[in-house]
Amino acid sequence: LYVRSLYWVLGHLTAAPVDPDSSARSHAERTFTLSLIFCSLLVLGAGISSMTNTIAELSKLNSDFIETKRQLQSYLKAAGVNRELSTRIIQFALHSYLRRCALSLDAGVLSLLSERLKSELAVNQRSKYFLVHPLF
Repeated sequence: LYVRSLYWVLGHLTAAPVDPDSSARSHAERTFTLSLIFCSLLVLGAGISSMTNTIAELSKLNSDFIETKRQLQSYLKAAGVNRELSTRIIQFALHSYLRRCALSLDAGVLSLLSERLKSELAVNQRSKYFLVHPLF
């Protein structure tokens, strides 16, 4: 009864060959089939929405990077900087931009930490400088 309806719905959703004699015959089978199709559409819609949001976030991050590069290129061109120096400046600036983005933490996220954890994080981040210093 319900297994046949499940087989029919999944067969049509995955574009698999489905036995033409296998279709909903009773009211309960039709109701189950429709509810299964509706649930499948909801799950599919949620998945597409999640992917769309992720792509939009990546696009925004990439657009900030491209805008920074464009502004730097237009400034260097207007200033008459030669191509070799301009290329070196742009490469360095974009490397610094990416490094700063990777090392930055949103203030809202940082506010979730306790004062002790913030202190431990700061010490951990700066400990490599203490190890290099001859006094320590």
